[in-house]
Amino acid sequence: MHSRQVIAAAILAAVVIGTFAGVGVAGAVAGEDAAMATTTWENVTITQEYRLQPDEPGQIEVTATVSFPDIATEFEMAVPWQGTVTDTDGFESTVGRRYEWTGEMDEATITYDLDANETAQGTGPEPGSGRFLYADTGAWALVRPPDLEFISGRFDATDNDVDVGIDRRRTVAGEGAVGDLLAFLGPHETYTRTAHGQTFELVVPEAASLTAEPDAVLAAFANASDALRVGDRDDRVFTVAAPTSVDWAVLGLQTWDSDMWVEATEPIETADNTWLHEYVHSRQQLNTTNETQWLIEATATYHAAELALDGGLTDFDGFEERLARGTIDRYRDVVLAEQATWTDLAEYDKGGLVIGELDRQIRLATNRSQTFETVFGDLNDDTTIEHEQLLERLESVANGTVASTGDRYLTSDATPSTWTRAQHEAAFGSTPAAFTYELASASASYRIEGPYRNVSTDDIDRLAAGETLVVPVTVTNIGGSAGTYDIALSVEETVVARATGTLDGNESTTISLPHTFEQPGTYSVNIGASRTTIQVSDPGSAVVESIAVDRATLDAPGTVTLSATVRNRQDFPATASVSFTQNGATIGDGSVSLAPNESRTVTRSVTLSEAGRYELGVNGRTTTVVVDPPRFTYAVDETTEITVDGEYRTLSTTEVPPLVVGEAVRIPVAVTNDGGLTGEYTANLSIDGDVATRSQGELAAGESTTVTLEHRFRQPGSYRISVGDMQTVVQVRDPATPVVRRLDLDPPARSEPGNVTVTATVGNGAPVPAAGEIRFIRDGTTVGVESVSLAVNETLTVSKTVALPRPGQYRIRVDNVTASVEVEPTADAASDTVEDRDSSTATAASEVSTATDAAEPTAAAGPGFTAVTAFLVVVVAVFGFTRR
Repeated sequence: MHSRQVIAAAILAAVVIGTFAGVGVAGAVAGEDAAMATTTWENVTITQEYRLQPDEPGQIEVTATVSFPDIATEFEMAVPWQGTVTDTDGFESTVGRRYEWTGEMDEATITYDLDANETAQGTGPEPGSGRFLYADTGAWALVRPPDLEFISGRFDATDNDVDVGIDRRRTVAGEGAVGDLLAFLGPHETYTRTAHGQTFELVVPEAASLTAEPDAVLAAFANASDALRVGDRDDRVFTVAAPTSVDWAVLGLQTWDSDMWVEATEPIETADNTWLHEYVHSRQQLNTTNETQWLIEATATYHAAELALDGGLTDFDGFEERLARGTIDRYRDVVLAEQATWTDLAEYDKGGLVIGELDRQIRLATNRSQTFETVFGDLNDDTTIEHEQLLERLESVANGTVASTGDRYLTSDATPSTWTRAQHEAAFGSTPAAFTYELASASASYRIEGPYRNVSTDDIDRLAAGETLVVPVTVTNIGGSAGTYDIALSVEETVVARATGTLDGNESTTISLPHTFEQPGTYSVNIGASRTTIQVSDPGSAVVESIAVDRATLDAPGTVTLSATVRNRQDFPATASVSFTQNGATIGDGSVSLAPNESRTVTRSVTLSEAGRYELGVNGRTTTVVVDPPRFTYAVDETTEITVDGEYRTLSTTEVPPLVVGEAVRIPVAVTNDGGLTGEYTANLSIDGDVATRSQGELAAGESTTVTLEHRFRQPGSYRISVGDMQTVVQVRDPATPVVRRLDLDPPARSEPGNVTVTATVGNGAPVPAAGEIRFIRDGTTVGVESVSLAVNETLTVSKTVALPRPGQYRIRVDNVTASVEVEPTADAASDTVEDRDSSTATAASEVSTATDAAEPTAAAGPGFTAVTAFLVVVVAVFGFTRR
C-alpha cells in the first residue's frame, strides 16, 4: 500500500532553495493564476518493509528504504520512539531519534527493531477478555507500525513549479498483507469483493479459525455499503480476522480510515455484530465534542444491529434484545452528554438505544421519508458537532418534538424503552422478507447417496466419483413480510441445483439440493454465502477376501452356490470387479460397490452336470467341488478269518478271542470304492477310539481290495477294537499259571541208592495260554526248574531224573503235588548212616538249599542212623517232555 503526503510547493523562477519543516502543507502556486499554472510532482518515496523475527516475539524488524528525487539536497527524519536502529545505509544519526540523509546515494535505508505489542488499559470498544490491541507472537503478527516522522528537507529545482510530497508505501517480507496502517505478517488467505464503489479485503490468517464463512462476511459488508447512506465511502476496506490465541482487549478495532480487525470467532449472524460495528466506524467522519462523543459508539452499535436486521443476519427478537441492553440498571444515572456520568459501555448500550428511538421517532414524524441516517450523514463531514447542532439537525430533519425528545434523553438520565414488533412495523414498515439458510440437521448435516452408501454425515470433504451429495437446507423467512426465496447449489460457480418458493414472515421449510459428482477433481461448492471445498476421487479397490460353496461334494450331478466375500478395508468407498470361474474358464462377471469398511457377499449358482472334480473360483481364489466322489466301505464279515499270533500260539478264528500280553491280532478288511471317481482310501484299526494302525491306497471306481490290519497288545486290560463296520471288545491278560495235575515216580521205590525219574503232568484250563516254571523239590531242596507254556486246554508232561544217594525215605514235590520214595538201607552202613543222618537233619533244619546236587533222606528213611556225614551229590538231570 502507499499514500502520498504533500511537503510543500516550490516556487521556482531561477535557482531557489526551499527548506520545509512540516508535513501536510498543500501544494500552492504563486505569481500567476493557479488554473493557468504548470505544476509537477516530485516525491520522496518511503517504503517500509516489515519482517517477522520468530526468535524475538513482540518485536518486528522494519527496513525503511527512502528514494529521493533529483531535486532533493537535504532530508531529515526520525524513527518511532518504539524503534531501535540496527543498521543504516545513506543515513547518519544526528540528535536522538533523528537521522539525516548523507546525500551520497539516491536510495538510502535505515533498519530498526520495532516493539510491536500495544496494550489497552481499562474497558475499550467492543470489550474482550485481555489487554492486547496489537500483538506479535513470533509466528505471526497483527500490528500497526508507526510511520517515520518527517523533520525537514531541502529541494532544488530550476524549471517549473514543483509540489514535493512523501509517497509512503508498506510491504511485508515474506507472507503477509497490509492496509493503510494495519499489517498482518504470516501465512494467510485473502478474500475480496467489490460492491458500491468499495473493495473489501478479508485476510484470514492460517492461525485463525474463522467462525463465519468468508463470503458471508464480505456479503454483509457489501449489503451495508449500500444500505448505510451516510457518505464517506473509502475505496478500500482492509479487514483481518484476528487469531484468538492472543488475549485481545477488544473484540474488534477500526483504525485509520478503513483498516480494522475482528476476532476470528465472532459470528456474523447476530445483532451484536462486531464485523458491522467496525464497518460503521470505517464510514464515520464525526468530529465530536465532549457533549457529543457518545455519537461515535452509539451510531456504530445501533446501525450494526439495524443492518443485521435488514440484511437477514438476525430477527426482530435479536435486534430488540441488543437494544434492550441500554435499559439495565447500571445505566440508570448515565447522562450521555456528560461523560463524567458514564459507566462501562454506556455510550454503546444506552447510546445505541437512544439512537434507535430517535430513528423510530423521525420515521413516525416523517411518514418514513426520513431516518436518523439523514442526521448522521449531515454531520459526517469532519465539522465539529456541538450538542445544539445535533438538536438543530433533528428538528430540521423531523420536527421540534423529536428534537426535544432527543434533548431530554441526552441531557438527563431519562432512558427510552425498547419497542414491540408491531411498533417497529408501524415506524419502519414490515420488516422485509429476509431468509436464513441453515443445514437441516446439526448432527448429520448432509446426505451422501449412490452405489456405495446412503448415509447422513457431517463430513463431505471427500466423495467418490458417482456419488450424489444431497444438502438438506432449512429456509426461514425471519422478516415480517411474505417473500420468495431462491436458493442455489453451485459447483465451481455454476448452479447445479436450485429451489424457489414463497414463505410468510417467520415461516420455515426444508428443501433438498442434490448434485452428482461424476468425475474426480477438487470442487468449490457453495449454498448462499456458505462455501466449502469437496475432493472427489475414484473409488478405492475392494478385494475378494474369501470364497465358499454350500456343498463341497455331491453324490450325483446337481447345482451348488458359489459365494465370495468382498471387503473394503479403506475409510473410503471402493469397488471390485468379480469374475466367477469353473476349471479356469469364466462363467460370469459382476461388480460390487462397497461403503467404507464394508464387506458384502455375492453369490452365483453353478450347475455341475457330470461326475468329476471341479475347481470353482472367484478372482483367483479357488475351491474344489466333487460330484459322485469316491465312497469307500470297509467290511469285516462273519466268515473273515482273524489271525492271533504270539509267543504261545498262532491260530485263525472268526472272532477275536481273549488274548495274552504280547499277542498280535491280524484282521483282514474288505475295502470297496462305491463312488464314481478314483480315490485314496484309508482303512483304520482303532483301539478305544484312537487309530492304532492304518492302511492306505488308491482304488478306481467299483474296485475292491483286502488289506490286513495288525495290532499287538503290550499291556493287560479291556480294549474296544474298531475296524470298518466291526466293533468288539477283547480282554488282554497276562498268561495263565500252568497247573500240575499228577506226579509219577519211576521206579516207585529203590533197594539201594540211585536215581528216580519224576514225571509231572501239567495242564491249562484257563481261556488263554499258560506259561510258568515247574519246580522239582526233593525234601525241601529244589533240584530242578523247567519253564513250560501251554495252549488253552493243553496238557503236557515234564520229567526229571532225581538222585537218591542214601538209604531212607524221600519226599518229592512238584508245585503242590507230592510223592514219596524209599531207598532201603544196607547192613554195613547202618551205624554211620544214623550218625550222618542226625548231623544232616540238624543242618538241613537251618535253611533250605537250592542246590540240585544235594540230597538227604528224611528221618523216617533210616532208622538206627544217628549221624551221617553230609556230602553233596551232583545230580545230572535228564528232562523229557511228552504232550498229550
